[in-house]
Amino acid sequence: MAHYKKVKYPALMLFSLCVSLDAFGSSTVVLTSLEEEKGQMQSKRSRVEVPAATSGLVIEAPALPTREELHKGLQRKVRVLINELPKAQAALSRIEGELLAKVPGIRSTNFLQITEFTGLMSSVKVLKTSVNNTMLLASRDCSYDDEVLGLVAITVIGSSALKDQLIKFSGALGDNADTRDVDCRVLMDVSASIHEITKDIADPF
Repeated sequence: MAHYKKVKYPALMLFSLCVSLDAFGSSTVVLTSLEEEKGQMQSKRSRVEVPAATSGLVIEAPALPTREELHKGLQRKVRVLINELPKAQAALSRIEGELLAKVPGIRSTNFLQITEFTGLMSSVKVLKTSVNNTMLLASRDCSYDDEVLGLVAITVIGSSALKDQLIKFSGALGDNADTRDVDCRVLMDVSASIHEITKDIADPF
């Protein structure tokens, strides 16, 4: 212990002397060099420049279509409706006849089943009216009248809802035991054609 005390105090004094004389300056040099290197890296980052070719790049908003472009796109969609909707009208008339022919043969006492069949009879009548009205509106000449042009455009957009109704009706026929043998392929084909002209509904023309 006495030997330890003899060594301890001179060592502390030597350490204090070294610190006061900056004998451990090498650590300061290391820290200084690290700080300098960090500063150089930051200065390099600050010198990164955007190429002149891209610095002047301006993103322009897409130009709005002209009236002629709107009319041309609208006419293309209208032609699809004029060609396809008569097919749906004929198919609905056929289906209505088949449903009427099934009425005498329905012997079910299930109230829900009878209600579903009655609903299908009502739906086919509503769909025939909707298809007919859509055909009349789509056939209007919109060459020189902006108001008519807007009405025809709304008709084309609204045909998407008609498509959904045709699909729903076809599915209901298939789900009903009394009508699942009714052929709905024409209605599904017409629905697919309408989908092609309305799938870009956010920018329809």
